[in-house]
Amino acid sequence: MDPDVVDTSFLRISLYMRYYYASIHFLCNTFLVHAFAPSDGRIHLDGDEVWVDGVVPGKFDLQTIGLHELSHVLGLGHTNDGGAIMYPTTGSGFRKGLGQDDIDGIKAPYHL
Repeated sequence: MDPDVVDTSFLRISLYMRYYYASIHFLCNTFLVHAFAPSDGRIHLDGDEVWVDGVVPGKFDLQTIGLHELSHVLGLGHTNDGGAIMYPTTGSGFRKGLGQDDIDGIKAPYHL
């Protein structure tokens, strides 16, 4: 990045492969992706995974995983509601969207 350019972006999504200096979690297969809470705005995806768009057996849907991590960037934490996108774990081979718990969680700070 050019040192003379001021970066004012709120969200930064990066795809990292095995050489990434902080990829110990990726190398150990403990995380597919991780995100940072507001106001950092970073999402790091494991570049060694095969990401797909949609439901493919044995593969992870980028929309489902991305929505979960973007929700962290927006300030949501995990929930015990298995129907929510913010449930802490997900499996491969399916797509998941926002649940009522997610919607309620993002509205709460605004008293909506």
